[in-house]
Amino acid sequence: MTASIHRRYGAALLTAVAITLALSFQFSGTPSARQQERLDERRLEDLQAIAQKLWTHCIGSTTHDPSDPLLRPLPATLEEASDLPPGPRLSLTDPVTGEPYGYVLVDAHTFELTASFDTVRNRDDLPLWNHGIGAHTFRIDLLQVHPTWGR
Repeated sequence: MTASIHRRYGAALLTAVAITLALSFQFSGTPSARQQERLDERRLEDLQAIAQKLWTHCIGSTTHDPSDPLLRPLPATLEEASDLPPGPRLSLTDPVTGEPYGYVLVDAHTFELTASFDTVRNRDDLPLWNHGIGAHTFRIDLLQVHPTWGR
C-alpha cells in the first residue's frame, strides 16, 4: 500500500511540475523566443542610442524650439555619427549577423534607421519604436519628434 501511495504522489507531483512548466512557457515564451526578444531589444537600444546621439549633436538640447533650425547638420554616415562627441562610440551593427544598421538621410533634419527584427513589438510606450518581423525602417524628423520619447 505504501508503494501505491508513493506512486500516486509522484505522479501528482510530476503532473504539477509539467503544468507549471507549460504555463511558464505560455506566459513567458520558450527560451529561444525570449532570446530573440532580448536580441531585438538590443537592436532597438542600438538604434535609440544612434538617434539620441544625432539629436544631441544636431539639436543640442531637449528644450529645443522645433521652429529653430538645427545647430549642426546630420552626419553623412553612421561611422561619422559614431565618432561624434559626446559619449562612447555607437554600436553600428546587428549583434547576430554583424550587418551594419541602415542609415539614410532624407533631408536636412530627417533620417531613417533600418534593422531586421525577429519578433513583433507593439507597445503603447514609445510607439515610434514599434516594429514587425523582418526589416523595419524608422523615420525620425529631429524637428518633429524626440527619438527616445517618441513625441
